[in-house]
Amino acid sequence: MAAIERQWEASGYGLFAITERATGDLVGFTGMAVPYFLPEVMPAVEIAWRLGRPYWRRGIATEASAAALGFGLVDRGLDRILAIVQIGNEASERIMVKLGMELDRQTFDPATGRPLRVYQITRDDYLTAGSRSDR
Repeated sequence: MAAIERQWEASGYGLFAITERATGDLVGFTGMAVPYFLPEVMPAVEIAWRLGRPYWRRGIATEASAAALGFGLVDRGLDRILAIVQIGNEASERIMVKLGMELDRQTFDPATGRPLRVYQITRDDYLTAGSRSDR
């Protein structure tokens, strides 16, 4: 928690807790962080999410991440946000596409050698898409 609080204090963004509306139970998180583990994309801000397995396939990650993406690009004025996914995580890739993100590159995690895809969206693209839909 202290590291999350330091991130918010230093940059004005960070991770949000995701709770289930009906119960108030903590189900996971979404938000922005700096992907230091992947130097080739730096400087950058990444959006990420993690949910407990019982909460998968319910649209929660998409809804929460869409709100976090808008917060980063509009409220905090970030020019671009990335999303990094291990190849094979098709569910997360579908969320990235639903968020309006486009594939930027395929690469490898330098620490593990695992293949990754990097998606991105710019503030301009987000705002243009928002004028065509009801985000």
